Amino acid sequence: MTLNAKSELKRVPVEIDGKTYMAREGRTILDVARENDIRVPTLCYHPKLKPLGSCRMCIVEVEGTPTPVAACTTPVAKGMSVRTRSAALDRLRRETLKLIFLKHPMNCAACEINGSCQLQDLAHEYDINHTDWHTYNIRPVEQESEEYATPLIRYHSRRCILCGRCEKACPTQAIDYFQQPQDFSIEARAAILATGFETLPVEDAVLYGSGKVPNVITALQMERLLAPHGPYNRVLRPSDGMEPDSIAFVQCAGSRDKTMGVPYCSRVCCMYAVKQAMLLSGALPLADITVYYMDIRAFGKNYEQFFQNAQAMGIQFVKAKVGWVSEGEEGSVLVRYEDQSGDGVVTSRHDLVVLSLGKIPAWKPEAATGIPSGPDGFVHTVRPRTAPTLTAVEGVFAAGSATGPKDIVDTIAEAGAAAMEASVYLKRWNLGSRPAA
Repeated sequence: MTLNAKSELKRVPVEIDGKTYMAREGRTILDVARENDIRVPTLCYHPKLKPLGSCRMCIVEVEGTPTPVAACTTPVAKGMSVRTRSAALDRLRRETLKLIFLKHPMNCAACEINGSCQLQDLAHEYDINHTDWHTYNIRPVEQESEEYATPLIRYHSRRCILCGRCEKACPTQAIDYFQQPQDFSIEARAAILATGFETLPVEDAVLYGSGKVPNVITALQMERLLAPHGPYNRVLRPSDGMEPDSIAFVQCAGSRDKTMGVPYCSRVCCMYAVKQAMLLSGALPLADITVYYMDIRAFGKNYEQFFQNAQAMGIQFVKAKVGWVSEGEEGSVLVRYEDQSGDGVVTSRHDLVVLSLGKIPAWKPEAATGIPSGPDGFVHTVRPRTAPTLTAVEGVFAAGSATGPKDIVDTIAEAGAAAMEASVYLKRWNLGSRPAA
């Protein structure tokens, strides 16, 4: 009998998470799980060291045992039934992580170098948003009555492991984990609404994949990829980290579309798409870049020249209305559109697609202020041609994208106009003459 045959005779059936595997006798539950691509979290395990089971993160439930056991020290046995995930195990692992955080050193090398470690990954996996901060001894005794802290800086820094170092290091003691939201009122004679805009949620863009096609991103995401200190220091597509050879911009992805509830033009999309296309042409000189547009609205100073420069760089502009976007083979994206030059309905393939989503109001003021909105949902102004910052309520002015989509230049100009209108209003009021509407 050969050695391989003898080895096969030493295999025993083991059930893990409802599926049966043939495992070698003497192997631990953790070994068998890893051999079969079953993830069991652990912090202290290393294949070249004798397992200790000290971190207690690899605990699993074994049928017939009264309490969970450490997967790294428990050998498999014939007919063993193991469960690696359950509500009870998740709760125990969460509490174990909290105890580990209690002993987390303030001079942790991983935190000092790049703020990334396995402990942080586990904190996010088990969704530890808050914890019992009084056990960390980072707040005075009189504040220990607070059961939980507010949502932590994890929402701003996705690598927070709740160590409390930032509070201790802050020279002005500006960090307060126990701060709660407060409502307060401010009495003012005049107010300026500058509530801005939001982009149409990509989930609402059903024709463009509803955010489920891996290599379809928004223009804001592309802006981040092109930033000098972006996440990759170059442009990579999100699904596999490959440099895209073919990139498409889909204009009016939600704008000028009554079915999406945004019948108006969002104004800025054409020019920021042209800008991003030119930056991409410099970052990826061999890539094919295509912009699918309904109309290029280059309305500002030198905007038309900017558009012509992009054409001269070799960026292809296709006058077309994109009908839908779907996932293709090998991570590609299929774009189906109606070519206005006469080629009819065409389907093209790209490595990466960027959506120029429409702009919608960030806040509707009717309920809180009584200021009416226009048909587009933005703040209604009573004299848009001669005094675009005046609203229907005396003493309340609006500026920027609160009244409709605008670019940065127009927003700055309108902000100055609103400030001046408010200043004149207050001066007249202080002089005793009620300003005319």
